[in-house]
Amino acid sequence: MVEYVVDAFLKVKPEEVSPENILAEGPNYYLAIEWKGVILKARKLCVVGFVGEIRVRGRFTDVLVKSGEPYVTVRIWEERSRILEQTRVAEGAPVKVMGVLRVFRENPYITPVILRKVDSRYLEYFHRRMVEERDSIASYVRKLSGE
Repeated sequence: MVEYVVDAFLKVKPEEVSPENILAEGPNYYLAIEWKGVILKARKLCVVGFVGEIRVRGRFTDVLVKSGEPYVTVRIWEERSRILEQTRVAEGAPVKVMGVLRVFRENPYITPVILRKVDSRYLEYFHRRMVEERDSIASYVRKLSGE
């Protein structure tokens, strides 16, 4: 199977950000998604879902985002707390997160660059675009590899 590193924000479902989809390569972690015969690897992720819970913990706040089960943890460190203040997200709010994959004790989380509220109708559009983009990338990679 061909592997391809996506150097852009790969659209993913919250439930795909799970330990079984994580690959460690040296100090870096990648989310690896198999799509139509191609393994898409990315460190930068874009996810949408609903805020299930907000947990304030010492030096950081975890925002649990889900579209089904399970959720993905979006960890906002103290020095980036303005993100939460500016967006004013609350439990149940639909959100879009763009950030970098991190792993602590085999538990993946996303450190956000952008966190914003979206209209709940955006989730359906996002999932449709996710499929279209993955199809395009997989087709391109298969052509490059001569398959």
